[in-house]
Amino acid sequence: HVTGCLPSVMPGRGTVSRELWENREREPVRLRQEFQGPKGRGWLMRWLPTRAYENGVYAVFTNPIGWDYDTVKPGLAMILDPFGEVLVESHELGDDVVVGLLTPEKLEQSSGRRYLKARRPELYGDLVQPQESVTLPGWQLQHTREPDSHDSPPHRSADAH
Repeated sequence: HVTGCLPSVMPGRGTVSRELWENREREPVRLRQEFQGPKGRGWLMRWLPTRAYENGVYAVFTNPIGWDYDTVKPGLAMILDPFGEVLVESHELGDDVVVGLLTPEKLEQSSGRRYLKARRPELYGDLVQPQESVTLPGWQLQHTREPDSHDSPPHRSADAH
């Protein structure tokens, strides 16, 4: 999953200028600000630690870096522990690898494991019914579906004939 520095309707999000990427060796500060801010790392840190914590897992995240098709990708490889803490991350403006120590003890101690053990799948019902697979990002989706049997009938006023 590639994320960060993509078109977005969210405040402070969006693409990074190709010019910044092409000038990264002469002027790396501005590019680092974009990659570390709400378009890059800031976006990841809104949700990635939460996913690691609530699921009680190590989250290993990788992202391409540089010009890719039509956008600049921010890189930002990182490993988070089951408590949502960053163990190691890369801020390189080029290819890089991160390595961290993952221990089974953290998995066993994490709060997320307790939540998984307490789940009640019999309550999920409609949540696990097959759906059409759509992988477009939210800013590209157009909600044009036909109502199904789970939708409420349209409301009609008393004077409608």
